[in-house]
Amino acid sequence: MKSDAALLLVDDNEDNRYTLNRRLQREGYANLTSAVDGRQALELLAAGSFDLVLLDVMMPDLNGYEVLERMRADDRLRHIPVIMISALDEIDSVIRCVELGAEDFRSPLIRRYCARGWAQA
Repeated sequence: MKSDAALLLVDDNEDNRYTLNRRLQREGYANLTSAVDGRQALELLAAGSFDLVLLDVMMPDLNGYEVLERMRADDRLRHIPVIMISALDEIDSVIRCVELGAEDFRSPLIRRYCARGWAQA
């Protein structure tokens, strides 16, 4: 495998998780963990060590903005790079993610072509 980087994929949509997981595997990434919602993501982050989080914005209960806020407020998690993934392409959403501390923001169109670049970031 190309990389042993530990990636956490967070998306409430099973198809999105599967697709992103498969694309990253094809690029040589094997250390992939998935979370089905924001609460599970925070539990996994508290219990493990990750090099990168790919985080969906729109999720029920605890959305991506809230997860990102909690990560940046936690001394143990604030150093982990976060790339926000969303169907939203509104500039307000992009700005909010960056203001909250995300390293990048990707829409599904870009997601299709940039999985390798995200994992290498």
